[in-house]
Amino acid sequence: MKIDIHTHTKKCKSGDAPTREISPENFCQTILSTEVGIIAITNHNVFDLDQYTAIETGLGKDAQVWPGIEIDIHENGSRGHLLVIVSPTLAKGFSKAVDAFTKGSSPNSFTATIDQVLEKFDSFKPLYVAHYKQKKPNLSDNAIERLLSKTENPGRVIKEVSNSISAGIYISHGHPSIYGSDIQDWAKYEEFSRELPDLRLPVESFEHFCLLLAKDPTTINTVLDKKTSEFLELRSFDDNSMLKIKAFNDINVIFGPKGTGKTCILKAIARYYTKKGTDARVYESASDRLDEIFDRKGKDLTIDLSDHDIDDCANEIEVLRAASEIDVTSIKKYVAYFEAKTTNRNAKKILLKDIEPEEESGAKREFDDVKAAVGTTKNSWSFWTRILP
Repeated sequence: MKIDIHTHTKKCKSGDAPTREISPENFCQTILSTEVGIIAITNHNVFDLDQYTAIETGLGKDAQVWPGIEIDIHENGSRGHLLVIVSPTLAKGFSKAVDAFTKGSSPNSFTATIDQVLEKFDSFKPLYVAHYKQKKPNLSDNAIERLLSKTENPGRVIKEVSNSISAGIYISHGHPSIYGSDIQDWAKYEEFSRELPDLRLPVESFEHFCLLLAKDPTTINTVLDKKTSEFLELRSFDDNSMLKIKAFNDINVIFGPKGTGKTCILKAIARYYTKKGTDARVYESASDRLDEIFDRKGKDLTIDLSDHDIDDCANEIEVLRAASEIDVTSIKKYVAYFEAKTTNRNAKKILLKDIEPEEESGAKREFDDVKAAVGTTKNSWSFWTRILP
């Protein structure tokens, strides 16, 4: 069973989305299509008794609807929102109290102080659900402290946060916390409802919920007795002492500081159920075995992406694997380039670069012929001077 402690059925303030409007018929149809078993109607500064009655009748015994209101609080210069939720048996009296409280004001302009809220509604023994921290607009810590100190039922003051993670953190630090849908668009409610809080124990009424919230031992034991359970006799420790515990057919949590034997108890429970033919395993949080237990590095992971209509991008990956950086240009090449550039610049200045070579054949042949004739003449002259007297 899920619970939604914060919903809207009307566009009451100018900033409310039109999609918050919903008829009683559509409201019932939407809620019954989900796992939500308890829902509170908390419109801004308004409670519509006729609409509430129609919804309560439409839901019948299939879901509980609780009457409520979301009030704008103005306390010591700060503004925030506070939900006031009462028992369905007090719906008519609550409606009259809301009408008298908001008389002469519009939902847009109405504000109240913590003391005024307590004076008007504390006699109904309501649930007070205060916007807290990241849940905007949030009540200040001082305003919440005043509410806790002045109400006759401080155990019914809950802090509303924005999601399950925040709720878990605040609960672990001793702050009773919850979160609701604060629905903006009813067309999306079925999807959003999957994230709402689960009630691990069956809640039969508003009063029953308040007793569980107060951790009333009799109420808790009465609820637990309705659940299937069995007693386990375990020998968990080396001294062979007998440990007897009651286990429920549900989630069971063993609390205790480090080193008190919780893991030994879990192993003994696993042995107990293994002997009865149930496959039972123990997962330890030892940091040195996390990789081995959960295969965090995926060493044993095998998956064919094509089975899931996913493109494996094999060609693209191969291109990326084959890609490499181009060679880095050496400094020597830069030096050679600039030297050549300088040489070319000087050559342009003296116009040597543009001189075209002439044909050598004609002039060179004439020179060679003259040179050869001179040589022949010299040789002849030497010969005749030797033989003539």
